Amino acid sequence: MATITTPVTVNSGNPTYTLASADVLDVAGDAITWEGANTTIVVNNNGIISATSSNSLTIGNQPVTGTLTFNNALNAAVNSEFDVRDLATGGAITINNSGLMTAFTDHHAMRFATDGGAVTLNNTATGVITTDDSSEERFALDHQQPWQDHLLRR
Repeated sequence: MATITTPVTVNSGNPTYTLASADVLDVAGDAITWEGANTTIVVNNNGIISATSSNSLTIGNQPVTGTLTFNNALNAAVNSEFDVRDLATGGAITINNSGLMTAFTDHHAMRFATDGGAVTLNNTATGVITTDDSSEERFALDHQQPWQDHLLRR
């Protein structure tokens, strides 16, 4: 088992990141950041991703385009907010969750702020998305999306 404390940046020079099942990515800031234009990125989480003071996965501090596929495997965990900050037109994210995605300390489990990009969430029968704050919604949608009215909140 390895504990990785260095943040990861995925971009055209580093298009695939895989965290092994026994590994923990435990970062004091953003754990994984996607940067760049017209990139095809794949993140495979088989372990535990935890960002103690920020976000587990940050999508774009600047507008990003291209595609990102995030696979959260069975028995894998994301212990922080999945934060899509600036997904530009032409950008697409697919989240395949079969594990646990939990936000702690007054965060949304997922926050989507897109500027024309598309987000697809596939939550399998084993996938759980939650937050530890019962007053907090699991999802935050900062820009009206066509699918926004179809999300079920409990």
